[in-house]
Amino acid sequence: MAERKNRKRPPEVADLEKYRSKRDFKRTREPEGGIPAPSPAPLFVVQQHAARRLHYDLRLEAEGVLKSWAVPRGPSYDPGEKRLAVHVEDHPLEYADFEGIIPENEYGAGTVMVWDRGTWTPLGDWKKGLHEGKLTFRLEGRKLKGIWKLIRIRERVQEEFDEPPRDNWLLIKASDEETKGLRGLEVTAQEPLSVKTGRSMEQITAQKNAYWKGSREASPRKDQAPKPAPPPPRGTKAPWPESFFPQLATLVTRLPEGGPWVSEIKFDGYRLIARISQGRVTLVTRRGQDWTGKFTPLVRELSRLPVRNAILDGEVVVMNPDGTTNFQKLQNILRSANEKGLVYFVFDLPYYEDHDLTGLPLTERKKVLRELLTMYRERVPSVRYSEHVDQSGARVLRAACENSFEGIIAKRGDSPYVQKRTRYWVKKKCINRQEFVVGGYTAPKGTRSLFGSLVLGYYNEKRQLVYCGNVGTGFNEDSIKLVHERLKQLEQNASPFAPPLEDARNRDVRYVAPRLVAEVEFSDWTEGGHLRHPSFVGLREDKKPEEIGIEKETPPPGDEEKDQRPLSLPLVKGRDKEGLVREGVEELIIPIKLTNPDKVLYPETGVTKEELARYYLRVGGVMLPEAANRPLVLVRCPEGLSEDMRRNCFFQKHLRDDIPEGVRTTPIEEKGQVGLYPVVDDITGILSLAQFGVLEIHMLGCRADDVEHPDRMIFDLDPAPDVSKGRLIEATFFIRDFLKKNGMEPHLKLTGGKGIHIVVPLRPGMNWDELKTVSRAIALEMVRTRPEWFVATVTKRKRTGKILVDYLRNSLGASTIVPYSTRAKPGAPIAIPIDDSDLNEELLAEPVTLRNAVEWMKVLRREPSENS
Repeated sequence: MAERKNRKRPPEVADLEKYRSKRDFKRTREPEGGIPAPSPAPLFVVQQHAARRLHYDLRLEAEGVLKSWAVPRGPSYDPGEKRLAVHVEDHPLEYADFEGIIPENEYGAGTVMVWDRGTWTPLGDWKKGLHEGKLTFRLEGRKLKGIWKLIRIRERVQEEFDEPPRDNWLLIKASDEETKGLRGLEVTAQEPLSVKTGRSMEQITAQKNAYWKGSREASPRKDQAPKPAPPPPRGTKAPWPESFFPQLATLVTRLPEGGPWVSEIKFDGYRLIARISQGRVTLVTRRGQDWTGKFTPLVRELSRLPVRNAILDGEVVVMNPDGTTNFQKLQNILRSANEKGLVYFVFDLPYYEDHDLTGLPLTERKKVLRELLTMYRERVPSVRYSEHVDQSGARVLRAACENSFEGIIAKRGDSPYVQKRTRYWVKKKCINRQEFVVGGYTAPKGTRSLFGSLVLGYYNEKRQLVYCGNVGTGFNEDSIKLVHERLKQLEQNASPFAPPLEDARNRDVRYVAPRLVAEVEFSDWTEGGHLRHPSFVGLREDKKPEEIGIEKETPPPGDEEKDQRPLSLPLVKGRDKEGLVREGVEELIIPIKLTNPDKVLYPETGVTKEELARYYLRVGGVMLPEAANRPLVLVRCPEGLSEDMRRNCFFQKHLRDDIPEGVRTTPIEEKGQVGLYPVVDDITGILSLAQFGVLEIHMLGCRADDVEHPDRMIFDLDPAPDVSKGRLIEATFFIRDFLKKNGMEPHLKLTGGKGIHIVVPLRPGMNWDELKTVSRAIALEMVRTRPEWFVATVTKRKRTGKILVDYLRNSLGASTIVPYSTRAKPGAPIAIPIDDSDLNEELLAEPVTLRNAVEWMKVLRREPSENS
């Protein structure tokens, strides 16, 4: 990676020798620490530690380590409480994940729990604050939030922490919004469980394998079976894919804020797909090149993973001592065949143990990936799990840029893996950085040897190579020699550019065949379409020149700016009996058996069961992120719709015996009884519901693996018959604006009926009682503010001329229509998410139906699931 001007970078990783000198790593599971793995934003962790004296360890990531303070009484939300915090030795970043037991006779012997973790943001210069003894920062954790202060005290009092007097500080909570209602409460007592495992200290202590009983170098007993790989999660059993294409991210003007987004570091290396099958490992670039021979050590390590088959998606890099990545060092290693220092960061697991995981949410795929790589980290030390933080936005990007990373990739945590460029993954760079085609070079000047600058271009829509500037900085002695050798082999008389070059400094250009791709950093574009302040980063061997165009930034998903890109719907690919993928829309193979495919389900329009199944195949890629892993409620019409819906259709909450293919159940206790709610995980489950005669799919406001905590708030706006469409739109925007002013991110959904849903994503942690209280208060506030518009009671005589703000869907057991589901109404209308700017009377007058849904999506010009 070229040296960047004005980019702050720590001179070296802080010393961990003091930490290591106190521990025998043959006896303790505590991490020894190495070159730190980067995280998208500086992390913090609070660990409860039952050593000789119970205390809490606050650790803040800085300079590749965890700066650490031991807090005897733990943190307090009361600004009047000043808690002693003893500054102790730095710990390695890996320690943030340590939970277990430190053996007897080892330093700090006792149980350790990950009590809280998240990200931290310094308010001001943290180095200066640490040196001067006053550090102010913001925490975004599961339990600790808001502004906190660490202040050094002069007295160096004796404390029972294994050593003589130390560097003593005070941990104080600043008075802010997070302290309201919490004064006097002990958060450590209110929140006693681990955020990593949900266990108590007693449960961790009782676990027999929570501590290391012997030497790490001890050989396993012959009768001891090797530790098996984690089992495959939910997913579709599928044959080994003969081809696989990586999912790519879209460049955006800014990262999305709020919602189900997670953030990962944008690495500065080569994207590689690792295909592991029956012990054989193949490494493939994003353009399909086989690079197995270039990374022999990684291949050897990956072959040690005890899996039958798997596809891993990640990036190979070379690490700097401060935890950043270095692209030029990576290129030097590849040229010299010295493969030491390579690290393969893996961020996705689309296929695993005979199961296609692409339909599962990203967070579930990463959970299995993390378990796999953590379990076998001693076998694969150079293959590392790519960490993420459960948030996105400007603060995460700023933290990454301040730590000299290339940028951030934000991903929807609930999204499937789609084998193309999508807006489920978006990226934002710290500085402008793109690839360009080399079309020539200029003669050297001054002290420069071999050549002066590279002449760059990109391909336009007419497939013409358009000149965009010269780059003459960023080279070192090795890269100049390497590039010059390649240029000499490609010299030609004809110019590859169209139109011909007119720049005065390019009159004596030596042209080359356009076969080299250079990665370049630059500050901006000039009005004439040239690069401003370009700097060479390296040659890209993994990119095809003919694919290089201008990478334009687009608004982020959910932005109020109108996205003018044509819609690209991700299709869910069906498979025939031999497992071959069919891609054409009309050729999509329905992967389940449909009985009576010609059965008419909607008599008024003639929609059949097969047509319903093919509709779900087309929209499955955007529907699954909303429907997967959620308790569902079904409206079944086995004989199709009739004039009397009550005669042919019925609601079904629970499944007992006849469970369709691809559908599972999750138990939920209601009113003292346990009901088994249906759950789907992939397109097979959705199609099985169509086969089952389901014309409406409703969902609960929580995930199946966490039914106690809702993740969205719903307001169902139900207008009385005499309310005009214009008034409904005006009222919708009134509530939307109120929610936005109060820090929420509301989105709109047409229900397929006469109403509108306002959907608000929730941060983790709220329970159902709290949600009902909040939603009721908001509904009543709307009635108080605009009594002539709104009503919050369902009594019909009170609703004339008004809109019911129905908040009662915000309780466990209540449900709302799934986005893209059909409705059991004449014409086969569907529920569809929309942007605020798309809401108009025309859209309300003509319902979106099964047969015009895809065309409507093209009119709306967006990927519909992003704001649902």
